[in-house]
Amino acid sequence: DGFKRGPQGMAVSDDGEVFIADSLNNRIAKWQILETGQVVFIKNFIWEADDPEVAAFSPTDVALSPDGRLFVTYQFNNQICAFDRDGNGLWSYGTEGYWEEGAPDGDKLMLPASLAIDGDNLILNDLVNRALKLFKIEENNLSFKGGISLFKLTVHDGGVWMPYLMDARDGMLYVADTTYNVVQTYRY
Repeated sequence: DGFKRGPQGMAVSDDGEVFIADSLNNRIAKWQILETGQVVFIKNFIWEADDPEVAAFSPTDVALSPDGRLFVTYQFNNQICAFDRDGNGLWSYGTEGYWEEGAPDGDKLMLPASLAIDGDNLILNDLVNRALKLFKIEENNLSFKGGISLFKLTVHDGGVWMPYLMDARDGMLYVADTTYNVVQTYRY
């Protein structure tokens, strides 16, 4: 159970809980850092889809909100899933679809790849839509606040080609681009 295949995203709580998107095993792995510094495996968990025809759980990134909820990109089902810290599924957000900058339908996602959380803001890298999207985290949902299409911008204007790793804090988003070999900074 503790072996990983293709781990991609990781989040660590202040209490030493480690959540890993164990992508090729189609699960989230939970570990605990003990006071001794030893790390022990706790459990694996998945998103339990209601529809048996839905794509296998394909997590690519994880992030913890300040209230302890875990948010996970479910890439091949074009969703973001919310879990509690014990791995119980709470709710999911998103539908498959193309999105254009300025459109209000921010729930249309195509292969969401990575995410970051800053307070009650969740920032998503919506990979195929070539966009960064900003959401407010609510009790049982996300509300779309806006987004920016990165594909149409030059690297000098803040554009990225293949963003993946992101970090958000204090109203700033840092995005690493593996194609242009730059880190772009955005204020939200």
